[in-house]
Amino acid sequence: MFFKKTTANMACLAACVSIASMAHADTWWEVGDQTLYFEDAKDGMGVFVYLTPANVANPNFKLFLDEMEEVYYGRQDFGPATYTGYMANYAAEQDCGPTRYDAYGEPYSNWSTARMTFGADWRYFTLTLDDCGKGQYVETLDGTPGK
Repeated sequence: MFFKKTTANMACLAACVSIASMAHADTWWEVGDQTLYFEDAKDGMGVFVYLTPANVANPNFKLFLDEMEEVYYGRQDFGPATYTGYMANYAAEQDCGPTRYDAYGEPYSNWSTARMTFGADWRYFTLTLDDCGKGQYVETLDGTPGK
């Protein structure tokens, strides 16, 4: 089957391109000496990764935050809002308990609960991590927009 060029098809194509360009897929923040990248949306969750100096996703960590799929696709702003979820640490020696599986079905046994808060200006956030969800503060990271 071939694509018939019509006004309706061209309008649909233009709308699809416009919608795709509104996605926050190329959003990243400088967090200390690392880069946190908004990589994907899966099962309603936003998926964030740390990038290596070569701009490749670090395979050891992924941050999964609930209710961010609409943000990823640009249909909703980041904030002001607080998102909760977890950070999976795939390479840690410490075991938090039973093996869990992330949104992609990958196993991990070390995790932190996560809370990411954006102000009215989505470009800045605070991320709080709690190792193994034990109520013990681990760290709060402040992110600023990438350049």
